[in-house]
Amino acid sequence: MPGGQVEEGESLVDAVAREVLEESGCRVEARRLVGVYSRLGPPPSMALFLFACEYRGGVARALEEAVPEAGWYEENRALALVEQPASARRLRDAIEAKKGIVYRTYRLRPYAALSDRRL
Repeated sequence: MPGGQVEEGESLVDAVAREVLEESGCRVEARRLVGVYSRLGPPPSMALFLFACEYRGGVARALEEAVPEAGWYEENRALALVEQPASARRLRDAIEAKKGIVYRTYRLRPYAALSDRRL
């Protein structure tokens, strides 16, 4: 899934659209918040926000070296492609977005969800 950081002077919603375009070639509009994640360090702690977006145009393609593949996938195929545990959990959260916003606290290495709630 595309991701990145908010640049100085940029809104969170604008950062979503920019990062998706940079990494996939697709133009999107953030429609609603799906999840809020607190990653406890090490590596450095951070807050992550997951949005459901509406496709606005462009052709899905991998545009960065760090992005191995870009495309449109059925849910089961997408879940099979995502190997990193935290990313796989976020993808499942996006698929189940109608159940409410997820708030999860977790650690990497090894991955462990420390708290998990729907708001």
